[in-house]
Formats: sequence, structure tokens, C-alpha cells
Amino acid sequence: MAYRLPDFEHRARSRLRDLLEELGTCTATEAARIVFNSTSIPASLAESLLEALTRSDQRFARTPDGQWFLARKPARSALREETFVVLDVETTGTQPPAHRMTELGAVRVRDSQIVNEFCSLINPEREIPLEVTRLTGISNAMVAGKPTALQLLPEFAEWLGDDVIVAHNAPFDRSFVDAQWREVFGMATGNRWLCTVRIARWLYPEIHSRSLGPLCRHLGIPIGRQHRAGDDARATAMVLLREIDDLSARGINDFDALDSVVAPLSAHPAKIRSRRRMVPVDQT
Repeated sequence: MAYRLPDFEHRARSRLRDLLEELGTCTATEAARIVFNSTSIPASLAESLLEALTRSDQRFARTPDGQWFLARKPARSALREETFVVLDVETTGTQPPAHRMTELGAVRVRDSQIVNEFCSLINPEREIPLEVTRLTGISNAMVAGKPTALQLLPEFAEWLGDDVIVAHNAPFDRSFVDAQWREVFGMATGNRWLCTVRIARWLYPEIHSRSLGPLCRHLGIPIGRQHRAGDDARATAMVLLREIDDLSARGINDFDALDSVVAPLSAHPAKIRSRRRMVPVDQT
């Protein structure tokens, strides 16, 4: 599959950002070989590649002796000013890679409202168990002829951009998204992830069940068809907006304050170190 150049550059800059956040500094050769997933980039070409990649991006800089580093980290905005992509996935089972996504639903939240949506069934390229069809309503016939993850995720990645990803019980959704993201792009998503369940544990300790349905009922939020990605994503977005209001009432207004009371999801610090051992994958 061919990717447009802007998409490739965006992902390459995300890899470089992750690398420099992890290491602090590194040489152009080391950075280029990890970012471009190649063990054979010469030093002269590495410098040219990084210069071309970062020319219009003020986050990246180089010392006189050739060490690349992050010149500045993007300012962390107030939660109310942030743009979020709230997503939900339906799957063939409980864990990747044995199981795969059958539906992806996402809504973009900006200025305390949903501004656009992305939703699609996905052909998992394997059978959907009958018990899963009974739970989600998604059958093998429904996903036949639908795009595979390889076909859908490049389009979704462009739509997603660098926005913060939010999910209810985010470790579950993230495990599937990242597993199939790696199949397509050779890397996990570089976006920050936020979990509405973790926030709910801190805000609403009196609630015994923080599953999406019970939490929505407790907060008075209407919910559509449960276990369908689009409806669950929209309901989760409403939960997020309510949580942001309740966090603000307790003086929690930005990510730094939020991280001090709710443990953030791991940014997968090992993913950069593992790239040092990666070899190019022939996709021709």
C-alpha cells in the first residue's frame, strides 16, 4: 500500500520525538536508523534526512557537535482547551494478536462538543465467534467485504493526527489498536492515551461498577447500543466531558495536575529501546 508523503513525514517526526523524549540526545545516524527502520543509513545521508524532516518543526534542534535533541516540549494546554479523539473498538475476543478488531468508532471532541466522527466495521480476516456476535451484534456476514486494518488504519491515522486518544478502559482498546498499528506502520501509536475509567476511580469512589453502562447511568448520560463502537465512543465522550467538569471543580485543570492524582497510561518507554534491534522489513 502506498502512503502519501505528508503521512509518512508525520509518522517519522512522531518516531523522532519519541526517541528524543526517551534518550534526551542522540546522533543523526542513530536517530535516522531507528526512525526510518534501517541499519544501513550512512552518516552523511542521516544528517540530510533529519534536516529535511525537521526543517519546519521548531521542536527539534542539533548541538554544534551533532547531537539531536528536543528544543522544547509542546506546552500542555488546559484540559478544556485540548482536542481529544475518543474511541472504542469491538473485537473477535479478549487479547491480540490471537484476536483482532471488528469495528472502530471514534469521535473528536473540541470546545466541549463532538465536532466529527470516524466509524467503520473492520474485516478481521478470521471468524467471529458466535458468542461475540451475540454480544456485539457484529457477524461474519457484516464484516465480509469491509476494509481490513491494513486498508483502514492509514485513513484513520490521517484523521487522528496528534490528538490525545481517550477510551473507557483504555488498556484494552490500546492493546488492539497498537497491535494492529504495528502491523501496518511498524510502530505503536505515538499519541498520548487517557482512560476515563482511571479518572472515574478517583472522582467517583462510591461507584461500585465503573463499566460504561453503570457509569453512564450514575452520571445521567444516555447511552445507545452498547458493544457497538460508535455508540460507545459517543457515550465515552460525554463521560469525558463530565469528568473534565468535575475535575475542574476540584482544581484539576491541566495534564500536569491530572497526572498528579491519576496515574497516566504508560507511554511504552521500552518501545524506543526495542527499535535499536529492529531490522528493515521488506514490504515490496
